Amino acid sequence: MKPAPLTLVRPPDVAGCLAALDRHDGTVAKVIAGGQSLMPLLALRMATPDVLVDLGRVSELTEVSVRDDEVELGARVRHRDLAAGTAGPLPAVLGLAAAHIGHDAIRNRGTLGGSLAHADPAAELPAAMVLLDARLVCRSVGGTRTVAARDFLVGPYLTALREDELLTGVRVPRAAAGTRYGFAEFSPRHGDYARAGALCAVGVTGGTVRSARAVLFAVGPVPVDLGDALAPAIGRPLDGCPWDELAWAAVAGLPVEDPARRRLVATVLARALAGVGGEEDR
Repeated sequence: MKPAPLTLVRPPDVAGCLAALDRHDGTVAKVIAGGQSLMPLLALRMATPDVLVDLGRVSELTEVSVRDDEVELGARVRHRDLAAGTAGPLPAVLGLAAAHIGHDAIRNRGTLGGSLAHADPAAELPAAMVLLDARLVCRSVGGTRTVAARDFLVGPYLTALREDELLTGVRVPRAAAGTRYGFAEFSPRHGDYARAGALCAVGVTGGTVRSARAVLFAVGPVPVDLGDALAPAIGRPLDGCPWDELAWAAVAGLPVEDPARRRLVATVLARALAGVGGEEDR
């Protein structure tokens, strides 16, 4: 199939994009960046916007701003830059997550903002942003607001982004000294959608766990923050921590009825936790 007839708009800057999205004539506008999520929907006519706003000429959305306490990533930063670690001084978990997105062709075109706005429950980057307590910058002609990642992701393919807003950037807090990250996912084949995935952040001081958090993806409508479920790890030595036992206990309260699926989720979480023994983020 081919996309339904539409009008393509290619503004040179963010102001032009916001003007194109500020519609009062009953028409619908969609934004396209890398097109890795939207193009298939257009081709299948599952998305039929009247106007398509192409961000390809908006260079300011590729910029990265480094501050003392956070890094702001433009919405057009590509997956490949996150995976290669060239997007700035970011927590290592972003590189781990981005490296598992699809294949090279997808990572070369796909963008951070596109993944977050698409809000696929099986996507890696939305879960990473929840883990990192990132804030998303949403702009319209009426002003700018920031939304916590956990509040931005409302449901499967649903976000808090308004029709006249553009996701322009993501503010990621700098990693605390001594924080180590782990990542694991299971998919039937390399590059396929994940069937279950986990990201974790473990704070370590003098070889002892001082904090532990984990977020699951592809196990619910939105990323699942396990909260204080890993609190029993605090005070234990990192080496020899019983991650398998803690992972099983952490997923015990999840609404997963199938025993095989529960085992898969627990195994993926345990693998992510077992992988935190590498270099510290600073």
